[in-house]
Amino acid sequence: MDASLDDPIEAVRALTGGAGVQHSFEVVGLESTPLQAVRMTCVGGTAYLVGLHKPGSVIGFDLMSDVLVPQRSIVGVSMGSSVIRRDIPRYAELYLAGRLDLDDLAAREISLSELDAGFAEMRSGRAARSVVTSWG
Repeated sequence: MDASLDDPIEAVRALTGGAGVQHSFEVVGLESTPLQAVRMTCVGGTAYLVGLHKPGSVIGFDLMSDVLVPQRSIVGVSMGSSVIRRDIPRYAELYLAGRLDLDDLAAREISLSELDAGFAEMRSGRAARSVVTSWG
């Protein structure tokens, strides 16, 4: 599914027989995605906001119909709520063992000399995430 072409909320609802999901995870950090995460959860569901957002970002939702009546929870997750010394080595092990797919999370790989262009792409919305892989 391409969220720029299709409504992700409707797609999730279609997959779940109209109910929505128990847990949704917003990991992108775009203005539209937190509200989508909230609205695709079922009654009593929880939306976890993981993505790094700009300071001052605001979620525009209807408190009654989006949260209170459907009894949804919204949980902010900072840095994955990780214990860095414990979790980063574990994630590295999982990745190296082929059990954690991180490659699909990066829009593209760039060199350090392309860092300014990478930030410009991120700010424009052309690429959500680039990874610096060389000094070049």
